[in-house]
Amino acid sequence: MRVLIPLALVLALGEIPALAEYFFARGVTRFLSGCLNLITNYIPFSFYELTAVLLIVGGVALAVGLVFLLCKREWKRLSLWLYRLALAALCVLLAFGVLYAPLYSRGSVLPALGLPDTELTREKLYAAAEFYVERLNRASEQLERDEEGNVIPTSTFSELSARINEEYGKLQTGYFAEFEVRAKEVALSPEGQKLYTYARQILDLTEKIKEEFGRHDEEEQKCVTIAASTIPAQYLLPDILAKFNAKHPGEQLRILESDSSQVAEQVAEGSVDIGFTGTVLEKKFCKYIPFYKDQLVVITPNTEKYREYKQLGSDIYWIQEESVIMREEGSGTRKEAEKQLRHLGIRAERLHIIASIANQETIKRSVIQGMGVSILSRLAAKNEVESGRMLEFPIPEADEGRDLNLVYNKNHPLSKSAQRFIKTVKEIYRIEK
Repeated sequence: MRVLIPLALVLALGEIPALAEYFFARGVTRFLSGCLNLITNYIPFSFYELTAVLLIVGGVALAVGLVFLLCKREWKRLSLWLYRLALAALCVLLAFGVLYAPLYSRGSVLPALGLPDTELTREKLYAAAEFYVERLNRASEQLERDEEGNVIPTSTFSELSARINEEYGKLQTGYFAEFEVRAKEVALSPEGQKLYTYARQILDLTEKIKEEFGRHDEEEQKCVTIAASTIPAQYLLPDILAKFNAKHPGEQLRILESDSSQVAEQVAEGSVDIGFTGTVLEKKFCKYIPFYKDQLVVITPNTEKYREYKQLGSDIYWIQEESVIMREEGSGTRKEAEKQLRHLGIRAERLHIIASIANQETIKRSVIQGMGVSILSRLAAKNEVESGRMLEFPIPEADEGRDLNLVYNKNHPLSKSAQRFIKTVKEIYRIEK
């Protein structure tokens, strides 16, 4: 009974918003969590692992003790054990009440994040979920993976913790606690130490073999086969090729133009050395390096009707009432256009698509002649827009645009020529890694 009173008192006080926020959340809970964090940073296992071990050992010991008392028929001691067990359970509830129950009465996190307090509807929830899933997928596509598809971490836990604390610190609200996360030490078994020694010897021997037998390849020049989708091939590669040729005049290059999905297939199969694509496809061993931001725009004839649309603002929902000319299936431009329209709530099924055309010059001429409207790269539409033959409409909420990527197969050794070409691209677009 004496345990229930403080438990009820804590739960009652936790219902008061000011106490829940400043006494419990920012005071008691943050202090106790900080102590646990500090302790577990200096022991080779986590708090949860310690708790699990204690619960298992304690549960087994309790079960053995109860069975022993039952066999001995010591009812008084058995009742005392059960009483203590109930008391321990109440103490756990009290600890939970002090640590976590008041957190449910805290104020909304939205003001702390600088966001307006708004009513949550099903439509907003679906839109937010789609937005964040899309962002997570986009981030996942850019992560480096091993041969089995597992993500290779780009930061240690300590670096990630420092970065998160820094971002939350910029809010200057005090709503979020700041803790230091330390990496746990890994202790190798005797067998592991032997394996590590042998692995180091293998790596050292590999380096010696490369040094001894790779010298004759230093000046080797090999024809580099490059597959590129339409936009990189027509608007970015010419400048890259000119600068590469000026820097390495003896090199030979072979250029193949196809859509983004075929580029990824060719790189994955090893039939080409390097690819340029506007779409990231999950292909085994493919390494993607974003090097250019490409914006898509809606292009229309330069007529009175569309000049009026231009004056109305950035809304492009009128595209659902227009005849639309799209790039062919498999095109990175088409996939990105459908994704950006879907983000606005415009489904591809709602569009009145009258033609799918692979050649974008044909698409532009068809638009100029009034056949319909289309969605192309701003690079592709630049000359016609500047000359006044077409109008362009940016797609709202499209951020900085899609990534155009250089891609190669990390499971196939690159020739010296291919390595020099990739280095040139990185220098032109100032890519550090």
